[in-house]
Amino acid sequence: MAAEGDLIRQFINMHLGNVIVEPDWLGSNVVWVTYTGQEEISLEATHVIVDAEFIPDEAFYEHPNIVAVICREKVKKIGDCAFAGSNLRLIVMPGVKIVGEFAFSRCGATDVECGKLEIIEGYAFIGCNNLRSIKLPSI
Repeated sequence: MAAEGDLIRQFINMHLGNVIVEPDWLGSNVVWVTYTGQEEISLEATHVIVDAEFIPDEAFYEHPNIVAVICREKVKKIGDCAFAGSNLRLIVMPGVKIVGEFAFSRCGATDVECGKLEIIEGYAFIGCNNLRSIKLPSI
């Protein structure tokens, strides 16, 4: 039987390509959901794949359980306070060009991967005291 982390890596690779998955954010009670911009996300959700063109303001504001968000390439903007105050640790946003004000403020982010980021609005990562790395696009 495959380990849970291996299954998650296979799922991510199948849907998004080669994304680095670190074991420290997999956890044991993983609940994957897909967000299309039309629905509210369950409080049980821990890992979100975003399949919308943008994430609205305060969409996941203070969500207690989300630890990982992986945006599909078509996601271009993350709204103001979208993940502020959440427990989010891993953020993968290969197509995002704009991160709104306070988008990730006071969240537990440790790792951020960006592919096309052009604009980081004010205080987007303020209070992210555990932030280890932000991978930015090369110019």
